[in-house]
Amino acid sequence: MKLLLAVFEGAAAAGRDLAGTEKMIGIKLSFDTDYAMALEKTASGRRCH
Repeated sequence: MKLLLAVFEGAAAAGRDLAGTEKMIGIKLSFDTDYAMALEKTASGRRCH
């Protein structure tokens, strides 16, 4: 919620209205039985499907 609030505040400061704009947030996550491998997959930017 803090991120979205900051986006709206920034838009207002720039004189822009984001009320009609679609918003999307991408979240990187990885599941692996090995913690280090899961962390590596998430941090490396590789897409894990």
